[in-house]
Amino acid sequence: MDRATTVAQLKRLVERFVRERDWEQFHTPKNLSMGLAVEAAELMELFQWYDAEGSVALMRRANARRAALMGRGGVLFRGPPSNTPSLN
Repeated sequence: MDRATTVAQLKRLVERFVRERDWEQFHTPKNLSMGLAVEAAELMELFQWYDAEGSVALMRRANARRAALMGRGGVLFRGPPSNTPSLN
Protein backbone atom coordinates (compact mmCIF):
# COMPACT_ATOMS: atom_id res chain seq x y z
CA MET A 1 0.00 0.00 0.00
CA ASP A 2 1.01 3.60 -0.42
CA ARG A 3 -0.22 7.09 0.37
CA ALA A 4 -2.52 7.04 -2.66
CA THR A 5 -4.47 3.96 -1.54
CA THR A 6 -7.96 4.88 -0.39
CA VAL A 7 -9.86 3.54 2.60
CA ALA A 8 -12.41 2.08 0.19
CA GLN A 9 -9.66 0.14 -1.59
CA LEU A 10 -8.32 -1.17 1.71
CA LYS A 11 -11.82 -2.23 2.76
CA ARG A 12 -12.25 -4.18 -0.47
CA LEU A 13 -8.88 -5.88 0.00
CA VAL A 14 -9.73 -6.91 3.57
CA GLU A 15 -13.20 -8.09 2.58
CA ARG A 16 -11.74 -10.23 -0.21
CA PHE A 17 -9.07 -11.61 2.16
CA VAL A 18 -11.79 -12.60 4.66
CA ARG A 19 -14.09 -14.07 2.01
CA GLU A 20 -11.28 -16.18 0.46
CA ARG A 21 -10.66 -17.77 3.87
CA ASP A 22 -14.35 -18.20 4.73
CA TRP A 23 -13.86 -16.23 7.93
CA GLU A 24 -17.20 -14.43 7.72
CA GLN A 25 -18.76 -17.25 9.75
CA PHE A 26 -16.60 -16.19 12.71
CA HIS A 27 -17.41 -12.47 12.52
CA THR A 28 -19.78 -12.28 15.44
CA PRO A 29 -19.80 -9.22 17.71
CA LYS A 30 -18.14 -11.31 20.46
CA ASN A 31 -15.32 -12.61 18.27
CA LEU A 32 -14.65 -9.28 16.60
CA SER A 33 -14.54 -7.34 19.85
CA MET A 34 -12.28 -9.92 21.51
CA GLY A 35 -9.92 -9.98 18.54
CA LEU A 36 -9.70 -6.20 18.53
CA ALA A 37 -8.97 -6.14 22.27
CA VAL A 38 -6.18 -8.71 21.88
CA GLU A 39 -4.54 -6.77 19.05
CA ALA A 40 -4.79 -3.49 21.00
CA ALA A 41 -3.26 -5.15 24.07
CA GLU A 42 -0.32 -6.39 22.00
CA LEU A 43 0.30 -2.84 20.78
CA MET A 44 -0.02 -1.38 24.30
CA GLU A 45 2.42 -3.97 25.66
CA LEU A 46 5.24 -2.35 23.67
CA PHE A 47 4.89 0.84 25.71
CA GLN A 48 3.79 -0.60 29.04
CA TRP A 49 6.80 0.37 31.16
CA TYR A 50 7.77 3.62 29.42
CA ASP A 51 6.77 7.14 30.34
CA ALA A 52 5.68 9.53 27.56
CA GLU A 53 9.25 10.58 26.70
CA GLY A 54 10.49 7.01 26.81
CA SER A 55 7.77 5.86 24.43
CA VAL A 56 8.79 8.57 21.94
CA ALA A 57 12.45 7.54 22.26
CA LEU A 58 11.48 3.89 21.81
CA MET A 59 9.90 4.70 18.46
CA ARG A 60 13.30 5.88 17.19
CA ARG A 61 14.52 2.27 17.38
CA ALA A 62 13.86 0.47 14.10
CA ASN A 63 12.80 -2.84 15.63
CA ALA A 64 10.37 -1.20 18.08
CA ARG A 65 8.96 1.04 15.37
CA ARG A 66 8.42 -1.97 13.11
CA ALA A 67 6.66 -3.84 15.95
CA ALA A 68 4.43 -0.84 16.67
CA LEU A 69 3.49 -0.49 13.01
CA MET A 70 2.65 -4.19 12.84
CA GLY A 71 0.57 -3.84 15.99
CA ARG A 72 -1.26 -0.85 14.58
CA GLY A 73 -1.95 -2.85 11.44
CA GLY A 74 -3.37 -5.65 13.55
CA VAL A 75 -5.72 -3.25 15.30
CA LEU A 76 -6.88 -1.76 11.98
CA PHE A 77 -7.28 -5.16 10.36
CA ARG A 78 -9.28 -6.53 13.28
CA GLY A 79 -11.81 -3.74 13.17
CA PRO A 80 -15.25 -4.96 12.19
CA PRO A 81 -15.79 -5.19 8.45
CA SER A 82 -18.51 -2.88 7.22
CA ASN A 83 -20.42 -5.80 5.70
CA THR A 84 -20.71 -7.84 8.91
CA PRO A 85 -24.42 -8.74 9.08
CA SER A 86 -24.47 -9.15 12.86
CA LEU A 87 -23.22 -5.57 13.30
CA ASN A 88 -25.45 -3.84 10.74
